[in-house]
Amino acid sequence: MKKLTALLLVFVMLAVTSASAFAASAKVPSAPQVKAASVSYQSITLTWNKVKNASGYIIYRSTKSDSGFKTIKTIKSSKTVSYTDKSLATGKVYYYRVKAYNSAGKSSYETVSAIPSLSKPVITVEQVTSKCNRVTLKRKIDGASYYEIYIANARNKVYRLIGTFKSSRILMHDQISNMVYYYKVRACRIVNGRKVYSAFSKVKSCLVI
Repeated sequence: MKKLTALLLVFVMLAVTSASAFAASAKVPSAPQVKAASVSYQSITLTWNKVKNASGYIIYRSTKSDSGFKTIKTIKSSKTVSYTDKSLATGKVYYYRVKAYNSAGKSSYETVSAIPSLSKPVITVEQVTSKCNRVTLKRKIDGASYYEIYIANARNKVYRLIGTFKSSRILMHDQISNMVYYYKVRACRIVNGRKVYSAFSKVKSCLVI
């Protein structure tokens, strides 16, 4: 019995010594290089490089650049190098930090930010009847409450808002003959009573014949 106890004691001491030696030999991983990008009106995707000797990654988020960071995800695989944060508020700035970790500790970090944004509209313009042009969205914008259309002409290239619409196309009546018109559209989403806009579409022109 005494021999068995002694053997068990030796085994435990060896295990503790081995674990201590492994921990001492492990190095804290280096900081991941992180990028953040809006992928929809309510989502941001983070990507980073695979860090050597990392066991996984811890993702932190805040709405302030220098405080208030909280853990939103712990990734327990060094092979996973991306994460999509969902159900965010459109037009709001979110800050992120990603730390690599292993048995020796956590890495340092860099702070990155992104804003969940509406996609930029893509439009086409064509004359459909005399003095009438049609502006068409190639596809509806996810999350948009409505669209604003701006117009200018060759005589006065000052854009003015002429209306809002919710459908994918709108007819522009009473255009002047032999005049070139320019159009651009942006999407709008109402967030807690506040208007959040997309970037403007590329300008499209059409000669009214």
